This record gives sequence, C-alpha cells and structure tokens, in this order.
Amino acid sequence: MPYRVIPRRILTRNTTLQHYTRTMYYAVHGKPPQLYPLRSGGPFPTFDAAQSKAYQLSLLGYSGWIMRLQEVRQVDWPDHQWLIDYGAEEPIVRMKQF
Repeated sequence: MPYRVIPRRILTRNTTLQHYTRTMYYAVHGKPPQLYPLRSGGPFPTFDAAQSKAYQLSLLGYSGWIMRLQEVRQVDWPDHQWLIDYGAEEPIVRMKQF
C-alpha cells in the first residue's frame, strides 16, 4: 500500500487579525534510563496543577521537568490549534525539574 500524505492547512500568522495568548504549563516526563523526557500530557492552566501532576508522576517512578510556555492562537485558526509564541521578549520556556 503506497504511503499517502493527508494535506493539512498551513497556519500562518497574520498581523491584521486578532491573536489570543495564553501561558500554559506542561509536565514533560520520562523513565529514568531515558536521557531526555519526551512525553507530555495535556497543558495545565496553573503551575500548581502541573506541580501536583509532576508529584503524582514522581511517585510512579517518572522524572522530568515542568515547562512554562506562552502559546498563541489566531482568530481564523481552529480552537484547539495553539502555537508557541516566539515573539515574546522574555524567555517563553522556563523549566523546573521535579
């Protein structure tokens, strides 16, 4: 069976449209023999929520970081489509090990 690529819409940032920005936290985790944590669940709206999830993961034997990201969505994008906001002057990725 030949490999088929499903065409997707390429998202571009239009400066004339309104943008929504949010700050979200991710608990990025992996098992200790793994050098870099590669898996993350859904985003958490607060640091406390991400910290409690990281605590639960640490009890199960996982290790990793809590990442803070600023994400942006444009008006004409789907509601679930958020991209990392690279335009922020302050660091958008702050990691805290758990």
